[in-house]
Amino acid sequence: MNYLIKNSIIMAFFAVFYMVSCTDHFETLNTPPTSVTDPQPGQVFSHAVRGSVIQSSNDYWKTHTMVYGAWAQQWAVSDRLHSTPYYVPMFDFHDTDWWSWHYQNLKNLEQVKLLLLDSVEGDDAENDPEIRSRLAITNIYQVYIWERLTGLFGDVPFSEAVQGIDLNTTPSYDRQEDIYPELLTILNNNLDRITDGDFTFGQQDFFYNGDLEMWRKFANSLKLRIGMRLKYAAPQLAQEAVTQAMNSQLISGNDESAEIGTTAGGAPAAQVHPLLNIYRSPAGKAIMGETYISTLVDKDDPRLPIIADPTVNSQDNPPLEWRGAPHGMTAQEADDVQNNLNDYSFPSTTGFVSEDVARPVAVLQYPEVAYLQAEAALEGWGADPSEAENFYQNGIRAALSMYPFEFDEATIDAYILEEGQLSGSDEEMLEQIMTQKWLYFIEDGMQAYLDWRRTGYPVLHPGNAPANNNTIPVRAIYHRDEQGLNSSNYNAVIQRQGPDEYGTRMWLVREEIERDSYNSPNRP
Repeated sequence: MNYLIKNSIIMAFFAVFYMVSCTDHFETLNTPPTSVTDPQPGQVFSHAVRGSVIQSSNDYWKTHTMVYGAWAQQWAVSDRLHSTPYYVPMFDFHDTDWWSWHYQNLKNLEQVKLLLLDSVEGDDAENDPEIRSRLAITNIYQVYIWERLTGLFGDVPFSEAVQGIDLNTTPSYDRQEDIYPELLTILNNNLDRITDGDFTFGQQDFFYNGDLEMWRKFANSLKLRIGMRLKYAAPQLAQEAVTQAMNSQLISGNDESAEIGTTAGGAPAAQVHPLLNIYRSPAGKAIMGETYISTLVDKDDPRLPIIADPTVNSQDNPPLEWRGAPHGMTAQEADDVQNNLNDYSFPSTTGFVSEDVARPVAVLQYPEVAYLQAEAALEGWGADPSEAENFYQNGIRAALSMYPFEFDEATIDAYILEEGQLSGSDEEMLEQIMTQKWLYFIEDGMQAYLDWRRTGYPVLHPGNAPANNNTIPVRAIYHRDEQGLNSSNYNAVIQRQGPDEYGTRMWLVREEIERDSYNSPNRP
């Protein structure tokens, strides 16, 4: 017993000695060698920007295609756990993930602003040239994320959300009709704060490498997108925002598009375009949508063979045929597709999802801006209606010129001769513009969906889906944890906006255009 006591005392002595002797190096010894202990604003900014566009999980882009891209009938899937045949997923993880991704990146951008403010001193720190323009750019990019979030979900936590270190874990939901005007105010205020000669993010700015003039163009182009989003819901505010944007400098060419580059040649997953990551083994994941493929075929669109492969059966037994899977299928129809995949077209492995294609990931590209200008001109907002066709043709030309298409001038001119002439009523011309914009948006299913939901074009038929009353959803549903962790505010927004369901109309949908079963525009 005495031996055990003696040994215990000796061990305790050495333990205390060891702890005391290590005090001088405690912080070093307890800091993982690969961790970032002193994050820099530019590092966090670039991380947030990339995270808002290329999540580490491929589910981000699966959501683009398999859910929102399927709602817009650009894509279809052979796995009914995702969207088709029912539109409404069996599981809500896609919407939950999108909610989390958006708020996480908004919080990261909030951290950028805190780090910038902590880096300077003085009562007027926000106007210090060292951080002024970087703060403005961060606020502008937050608007880009906020607009996607509220556009998809409706009323969301906004004014009480992501508020720095004093984060409110149970924020109330702001009304969508209050969020949109505030987003435009933030854009205008921060446009005025971008000042030539200020410090920039430099190479940590993936889009423009610190070019402040290009950030002005980005902000004005974003204002144009948001203003047009409000065209039916708040026409007066929409006209004001769109006219301001149209009279300002906008993204004016493919070389000015906001996008993030990728790598080709069999590069690792983190370096390639997310769509390539998903479709490196396309079977069983996603097929092209019937509406999208049939539109390309009907228009004899030169993008068709680059975007999609002909069916396997037609390759074995020519002539070649391109065929997309139906939308809103019954369970039996879905089984027929799954059992006959060789009758349908997958993304092209020699073009659209080729290992040799290193096209950038789109954020806000010039073709979208040109189509927005065309729609604005139709309304007479910032341009004469006679200018609409020129803007429209600019959009087509830019879409067919961009990578991986890069068609020659003769091919583009021939296509514009067939498809680039606006004609008919204003409504018919709007349909032409929105259809070409939808074709261009093949890589951004969410924007394609939000535009269809706003205008009703192209005309989509819901099919025979048994869920959600045979209709296409008009919103995503909230994060699954909101019911339990933020229950009082969740219940309040449900009482105000309506049930947390795919068919509940939000402010944009409710006011902008009346619909028959949310799908067929009911216009005078």
